[in-house]
Amino acid sequence: MTRFIAAEVDIAIGKRIQQRRKELGFTAETLAEQIGVSQQQFSRYERGATKINVSHLVNIAVILDTPISW
Repeated sequence: MTRFIAAEVDIAIGKRIQQRRKELGFTAETLAEQIGVSQQQFSRYERGATKINVSHLVNIAVILDTPISW
């Protein structure tokens, strides 16, 4: 099993969110508004610069119609 450090996990999650968001044609600003954070905060989530709040992660998964495990 591969071991990740916390920062690598944050970056991997952010990349997945960005990938799916772009596949569906959402802008970062639109998705940020839908989960109730600023566009700047959402950008930090996608870059992995900030740990994502679990409730925001669940909301993003629902909005992007993606299983949380992905």
